[in-house]
Amino acid sequence: MPVFGNKFTTKKTQARKWPSLSNLNLDSSDKRNELDSGPIKMTLNGQNMIFENGQWILDDGSKSGRGGDSSLIKKENDRLRAENNLLQLKLDTLIDLMAQTEADRQVLENENEQLKTRLKK
Repeated sequence: MPVFGNKFTTKKTQARKWPSLSNLNLDSSDKRNELDSGPIKMTLNGQNMIFENGQWILDDGSKSGRGGDSSLIKKENDRLRAENNLLQLKLDTLIDLMAQTEADRQVLENENEQLKTRLKK
């Protein structure tokens, strides 16, 4: 008797009882009829939509996701751009002030060193 027994042997699968459901054996007109199911429809958040010509269209005929929300998004985008520009301007001003302060500090430090050397003489 083997140590592991027949645990690792696989059983043969039974032959299929049904023919393949693949449409590869169909001619071109049958394939076209099989694949052409009409427009794609779905319901999302209580709104019925249809996918036509590469865009989602609401059942009432308007484009989804592009209605009144678009103007709100544009206004928010403009507001954020203006805020970003203001913050960038403030950052540039602070960097300039910091550079000027550092230059002034170095000048004062050099003058201090010169005065120290004069006093030692």
